[in-house]
Amino acid sequence: IFEKNVVNIKANKELIEDSFKKIAHRGNQNIDSHYDDKWALLFKRLKTDSKQIQPYYCKKNNLIIAIDGEIYNQYEISKSFDYFSENINETIGHIYKKKGRNFTSLLNGMFALVIIDLEKKKVIVSKDKLGLKPLFYYQDNDKFIFSSEIKAIGHYIGGLQIDYENSINSIFMAGRPPYGKTHFKKVNDLEQSSLIELDMSIFKIRLEKYFDISEWIDENKYNYNKKVNQNDLAQIYYDAFHNIIKNYMNTDISVGNLFS
Repeated sequence: IFEKNVVNIKANKELIEDSFKKIAHRGNQNIDSHYDDKWALLFKRLKTDSKQIQPYYCKKNNLIIAIDGEIYNQYEISKSFDYFSENINETIGHIYKKKGRNFTSLLNGMFALVIIDLEKKKVIVSKDKLGLKPLFYYQDNDKFIFSSEIKAIGHYIGGLQIDYENSINSIFMAGRPPYGKTHFKKVNDLEQSSLIELDMSIFKIRLEKYFDISEWIDENKYNYNKKVNQNDLAQIYYDAFHNIIKNYMNTDISVGNLFS
């Protein structure tokens, strides 16, 4: 939650925490909170790795970093930047300082993340390349709020107005609102491969795409695979699938499989 015109956002602490309780079911750890004069960050982690700390305050780079989800290529990007840490937040903080907001294009995973740059007074809110993790945001002249679920936003601002233009027609025509929209006014769905940069000093928001799925299309590889026999093509698929699952199992807690 970022408020432009408040003197001290802690005056709204009770309302903030009541709003957060609306989505507290998303995690299994204690609620962690950070408050400043004009912003508050609350996080309840779903623990999948005992080495990770969420959210994480990086003293060296003066950053607060929180990730909802998983980064699967942590060790690959650590190696490419010659920076090794078991804590993915430290790695992301290091890459962010080197690459700026474009660092998200290097990440492979399913995630929604936020970086609060206390030195530059900027906030980066980003979503993974396929948009697998939910992330909604509300914006008006003096508020910027983001959340994994809309109900927390609605509780904080005292209710939401239905956006009939993006609700009724789209439900019958497509079964969902237009991409980037929701059923509520001023509440947007951050699209896949997108990031928001908030400049807290002037309260200006910038929305941009950092990746296009066409970058994954290799025409030469496609033409080569068209000529491969079925057995070899099946092996290519098997190897790719095996490597994906191997990366996904980067955890030190029990893993379960569900086949449907």
